[in-house]
Amino acid sequence: MNYRRTWRLSIPACVLAAGFGLFAQLASAAPSEITPAEIELLPKYCVDTQGHTFKYGRNSPRAPYWVSLMGPSFWHMHHYCWALVNIGRARRASTPDMARTSAIEEARGDIMYVINNAEPDFILLPEIYSRLGETELMRGQALRAEAAFAKARELKPDYWPAYFHWAEYLRNAGKRAEALKLVTSGLEQAPEALPLQKLYLVLGGVASRMPKVRVLAEPALGEPSETTVTPPAAPLAIPPAAAPAVSADGDASEAR
Repeated sequence: MNYRRTWRLSIPACVLAAGFGLFAQLASAAPSEITPAEIELLPKYCVDTQGHTFKYGRNSPRAPYWVSLMGPSFWHMHHYCWALVNIGRARRASTPDMARTSAIEEARGDIMYVINNAEPDFILLPEIYSRLGETELMRGQALRAEAAFAKARELKPDYWPAYFHWAEYLRNAGKRAEALKLVTSGLEQAPEALPLQKLYLVLGGVASRMPKVRVLAEPALGEPSETTVTPPAAPLAIPPAAAPAVSADGDASEAR
């Protein structure tokens, strides 16, 4: 189905897009024949985006819930969901080379569509920029990937995937010292991130020097003191548990 897309490019967004070599990049259409298995791998909100389960002009009854969490940028997120499907397809070993290249380019276009249309304070922009970095690496565009990961870290300094994926690239490129420096920086922001902890050790980091979470302990004799603990890793995605369920007749009801 053809539908009009509105572009709202601010000057900074234009400059950034041009830096990635993506200026005037058009978004793609939905991937063909998305399977139930592919849907299972998507974030929970994807089934409630435009044109997924509910066709254009008939929004999901759960959409207001997601808008309450994400703001109006939710209405663009079907493009990000499409990008995730295409990234998954591109990573399959069984995907032919031409189909892989096409999937990567379509994913890139949809990611840039969201970046250029989302509100500047959109809560998921760090994740989306990090996905852009992954996509650029799949295209062999290391400099553009580096810029995307750096933008993700700028927006959310404790978003550990933006450190991890670029550090992995550096490690594979033989730049272990640079990778270790980046991972250490990431652990200073997100010391509970297990992937960063493991990569730190793989890169030769000294366990006793690994950045740890520091929290206030119970004060002794009225004097505050600190102790070091490692809490469970916090979830990165928006929790879907409180989303209203949809009954068989399409009405929304609160999940219990």
